[in-house]
Amino acid sequence: SAGDDESGDDRSASGDWSAGDDESEDAEWATVERLASADPNERTRCAAVACLGRLAAVRVNSWERSVFVADKTRNPGRDAANAANAAVRRASTLVGLIAAGSSPERPEDVRRASATALAWSELLSRLPPAPGGQSRTKHPETNDVVYHDDPSRGPALGEPVLRAWIVAFELLEDEDEDVRAVVATAAASERNRLGVPRDASTEECLRLAFAAVATRLARWPPYERYLLSTCRGPPVDRDRLRESIEDVGVVRRLFDREADNHHAESLLLAQLAARAITRTDAVRVGVMEVELASALDGVEAATAALAGVSGDASSSSGVSGKSSRTTIRWEGGVTNHEVAFGPFCRAALGAWALATALTASGCHESFEGSDGKKVSDRARAIDKTLRTIGLAPMAAAAWANARRALIGPKDWRDLEDEDGSNAEKTGGAYARVGPCFLLE
Repeated sequence: SAGDDESGDDRSASGDWSAGDDESEDAEWATVERLASADPNERTRCAAVACLGRLAAVRVNSWERSVFVADKTRNPGRDAANAANAAVRRASTLVGLIAAGSSPERPEDVRRASATALAWSELLSRLPPAPGGQSRTKHPETNDVVYHDDPSRGPALGEPVLRAWIVAFELLEDEDEDVRAVVATAAASERNRLGVPRDASTEECLRLAFAAVATRLARWPPYERYLLSTCRGPPVDRDRLRESIEDVGVVRRLFDREADNHHAESLLLAQLAARAITRTDAVRVGVMEVELASALDGVEAATAALAGVSGDASSSSGVSGKSSRTTIRWEGGVTNHEVAFGPFCRAALGAWALATALTASGCHESFEGSDGKKVSDRARAIDKTLRTIGLAPMAAAAWANARRALIGPKDWRDLEDEDGSNAEKTGGAYARVGPCFLLE
């Protein structure tokens, strides 16, 4: 039966797979795919998705061979190119169906079927070997370290493998224990070679697997994009954020909207991504230099939005052309509310991670924004504005960590001492809150 073993695949069996007739293989896959995507009965769709995972397990080796042949051949024929494209397309279709069924708002049995299909598909085991550290040499005249733009190739099947792992990370935070257990068992499989103990809890499995995948997919451009976006969140739109914050002071609800998934912690994956950026060569130095400027754009946009809705009702130069601030009365300050805290904290987290990684590479003082300003100068300007706003304790701790990384420990202490408000003396319980506090 399909549930006789945890993986749904005997590697020797998949290695010997040579389905006699390509047309019958195509027809089998097409039939099950149609049932999984379009059958009106939900139970049939769930069974078909799980069945597609089983079919993928016995085809994945041949899929990879098709891609290898097309990549290694200088002028691959039409048949070879078509076979490679079909392999990637089928893997992508399967992951798309799994992702659609994994959303927190989907019923529990649908999410469980998606988790089973992911576990059986063997796509999680298709990570490439770790590429090692980024190539670097010393400049012959200045003796400075020069980093080379050396993106890694990534998995043979490409982005479907990354998307499979993204779904796995999300399902490891599913509110249903059975769903988490299915994915944790698959992630800890020895075939993945990630070093995750089989008896690890689901949260420990998530942390260990995330770090291991960062090592295996280091400097692969699609993974770099995922890691950066997961860390700092979506781009901050100053005007839209200000409107959302203003709604907090206007909208009165009898009941808040209930979360689709009470088990998930929205900042956990962000902090895992931040730690991966700082602890591995997961992102190329040249990419981080560009992205740090964007991360500071996000902090500046969030700061401008906060400046426009400060609890201080005095007039200001304004944001978006307005001459006065909107007064928001929220216990502990507006950054105590998730609408403001989430975007600000994520933006600050991204700035901290990138600045920390670049400092470790020896490039901290060399990068500037598109306007020619040094990162430290931009951070000082942001800090000056935030001092007039007054951040809630957790938001203040998030910015303090980012500021230390951006300006430097010595300069930061001097800046704090100018007005006698050194955070280590006055921050109380929050003074030592780290940027990845959920992982501590």
